[in-house]
Amino acid sequence: MGKIQCSPICVGCTILGMASLAAIVGLWTVQLLPSTESRDEPWKSYRLPDTLVPTYYNITLWPRLHPDAYGLFLFTGKCKVVFTCLKETDLILIHCNKLNLTSFDGHLAKLSAVGTAVAPSIQKSWMQEVTQYLVIQLKSKLRAGEHYELYTEFVGELADDLAGFYRSEYEENGEKNIHDGKPVTVTTFEPTKSMSSYLLALVVSDYTNVTSANNTLIRIWAREKAIEDGHGDYALNITGPILKFFEDYYNVSYPLSKSDQIAVPDFYFGAMENWGLVIYRETNLLYDPLTSSNANKETTATIIAHELAHMWFGNLVTLKWWNEVWLNEGFASYVSYLGADFAEPSWNVWTQSLYLNPMMHCGKMRQN
Repeated sequence: MGKIQCSPICVGCTILGMASLAAIVGLWTVQLLPSTESRDEPWKSYRLPDTLVPTYYNITLWPRLHPDAYGLFLFTGKCKVVFTCLKETDLILIHCNKLNLTSFDGHLAKLSAVGTAVAPSIQKSWMQEVTQYLVIQLKSKLRAGEHYELYTEFVGELADDLAGFYRSEYEENGEKNIHDGKPVTVTTFEPTKSMSSYLLALVVSDYTNVTSANNTLIRIWAREKAIEDGHGDYALNITGPILKFFEDYYNVSYPLSKSDQIAVPDFYFGAMENWGLVIYRETNLLYDPLTSSNANKETTATIIAHELAHMWFGNLVTLKWWNEVWLNEGFASYVSYLGADFAEPSWNVWTQSLYLNPMMHCGKMRQN
């Protein structure tokens, strides 16, 4: 059991692995194209107003790995968000989904001033379930250019639904174990670089890793037996060369001090490019030279190259809204073949992609 404290720009996390989409909080500025209704009631719009922008999140999470009296696995949390007011407003919207928020004097959050600002009192607060907002109506307006802090406490279910903060189980040597009676351990993280909220993940596990370190610390994490049997070695061997290739190709250094990649038994996607902690299904990261085919090996190489390409396309340079996500995936898919081709030049991955990708055929037909 562990108590996790982090000070990132946002959080989305996992138990024994996984999700990076922030089920806890999300608050950032986007450009609105509101309807008349959403201008009057902006909590009905799926797009956040452009009135506030966050500068810092400090989040504490404590997962309980034993069920309560009702058979539920729970986690508790606290969140401080420091934000700047860009335009005067008497409304705060912050994403919140499937959380039971603590009430403070009848309100679901606390608001305080930072620096010379004066914090308005909260008039009312409520959950807008359809658009997944915590809505806070103030008695007077926040002032443009001033800084404020929003504080919440919450309880959520640590479900096994592969979404948000969730739990996952696996068998090792035919057994499942939860270690009881151990003291709670607090892990504190350094503040992250400025980043999109959907890119952060945490994993709580008893995994082991294989490691290499040159300019960047590279670790492949998996079940102890998988690491002992060498199933993480191939991923470790190609990650360094692929990162170096992309650094040279883009002429931009890898922006983080470490690159963790982890294989988990239950994961909704094939892989997810969380910044500095890429999460994979086991079948997409681990390679067993005794039982895996050459096709499996090529799949592992191209998926790793795809996810590492996202460290630049999508992570360092980020979409403004989800209608641009095709740029993330398009560029990452394109250069993944270049990265895999560099790591395994004898495979001719790049040439294969030109022949096997149907879209390349479409482009050729148009030229003709």
